[in-house]
Amino acid sequence: MVDYGQLFGGSGPNAFPGLSNYCDGNFASGFNSSVSTCRPVLSNKNAPMQATGIYLSPDSAENTWGVDPGYYTLASAFSYLFGETDADGNPVLPVATSPEAVHWLWNNSDIADVQGNPFPGVGRNTLRANRWNKLDASIFKTIKLHEGYGLQLQFSAYNVLNKRLLGTNDPELDDTGTFWNSDYNYGTSARQVQLGARITF
Repeated sequence: MVDYGQLFGGSGPNAFPGLSNYCDGNFASGFNSSVSTCRPVLSNKNAPMQATGIYLSPDSAENTWGVDPGYYTLASAFSYLFGETDADGNPVLPVATSPEAVHWLWNNSDIADVQGNPFPGVGRNTLRANRWNKLDASIFKTIKLHEGYGLQLQFSAYNVLNKRLLGTNDPELDDTGTFWNSDYNYGTSARQVQLGARITF
């Protein structure tokens, strides 16, 4: 088997079987980042957006993880890897899944080898964040008080349609609880009204 990781200067397939990939690990380490620079692999575009999984090859699953090879939900795989336990103190085991049941797969060397492509991840700008649109409006009325003097009444409304601007959804696939979720973002720019007046002369 070609070691794409060594060939392309990435993290290599043996850095941590099941999690490592063929992307540029030197780039990530240069920024002291533990976040994978690989984009996720599109598995089933009709599956729920937040359904994520991971494929473990026989070598990774049996020799490193101690489980059967196959597809697992990403959240349960991470829980198992990090030694989490249930309420009774039993280890949380990975939950089997299928490629059809998940929207995204963790981009690792295992799935890359199966697909025969060191970079099986999706392209740039595959997803879009929330739209950003806001309507502001102002009404001014000038009343003549005396020759050379006037009173201007001002009514200004910001974000008239009261759109909740949530910003960017969580883009990190390994954030299994909040991936592509905007609920953690409380939003900004609720509708505001401003009244004012000024004398002109």
